[in-house]
Amino acid sequence: MNIFFYWDNPANFPNAYSNNIKTAEAVHYDANIELIDAEKAKRICKEFHTDTGIRIDLDIINIPAAKSDIVRLMALYLLSLIHISEPTR
Repeated sequence: MNIFFYWDNPANFPNAYSNNIKTAEAVHYDANIELIDAEKAKRICKEFHTDTGIRIDLDIINIPAAKSDIVRLMALYLLSLIHISEPTR
């Protein structure tokens, strides 16, 4: 199982977000948990464009939750996985 978290700059995420990652690691101890930052998101966009012909410009998306959803959906598409969303606590 793969679990993706997205934050533009992981050095600046709040404690609650860090706690979500720790909880996911504890509950899903056998999962591959990946934190996607802005640089990795750009690489995912490029690969997604190469695969689909669809170009996504993350720089024009100003709503963090929307950007996160788009990046995770592109990653899931590239890995052909199912998306399960859990609310942030």
